Amino acid sequence: MDNNITCIRLKKLRKLHNFTQKQLADYLEIDQSNFSKIENGKRTLNLTLANKICNLYACSHEYLLGISDDYDVDNVIVVENNSNMDLNAIAKVNEVMMHLNLLNDLDSGVYDGQIDTN
Repeated sequence: MDNNITCIRLKKLRKLHNFTQKQLADYLEIDQSNFSKIENGKRTLNLTLANKICNLYACSHEYLLGISDDYDVDNVIVVENNSNMDLNAIAKVNEVMMHLNLLNDLDSGVYDGQIDTN
């Protein structure tokens, strides 16, 4: 795993979805300064934070960690950003959608044994 790629992807995803560091820090239940350190490579993600980020952005851990380049922004529930949005609700909807996509792949025989929630 290349921590630099993870940092780049964290920042790219946050900006792509028009979130602030403060919004992400609140969602992750950490201080904004800690999120900034993670995004700038001074701290690493733990599994709990990685799971929450992957659910929010509907991306795989492989994508977030730089193992895969597969990310389809069309799989993400998009809402207009405002300071009152509930990122937990967005993440939960995205998580459900990823599970439904996986079930659909299993049902159609497309699933190839690789765990990819996209």
